[in-house]
Amino acid sequence: MELDPKTREFLDRVARSLELTGVTRTGGRMFALLLLSNRALSLDEIAGTLGVSKPMVSTSARFYDQLGVLQRTQRPGDRKHYYEILPGAFTQDARV
Repeated sequence: MELDPKTREFLDRVARSLELTGVTRTGGRMFALLLLSNRALSLDEIAGTLGVSKPMVSTSARFYDQLGVLQRTQRPGDRKHYYEILPGAFTQDARV
């Protein structure tokens, strides 16, 4: 997935803001990407789009899953996990 310059800047701004709360820059960029996405994304898609390693994305996914703001799904016949912001994540007791 290719991102335009304005979208990349948005991801970076969100990441810098979340860094102030202790979230890694990769974690912040991943979170912003998922906020903008109109579908669930695999770890491979996220890592490729952000230009980072899959383990870095996996660590961030676990962090957000523990906070209760991510939803992990699978597609029939596909062994990959896909991630999206949990519907209602910001109306519950989310700690982001």
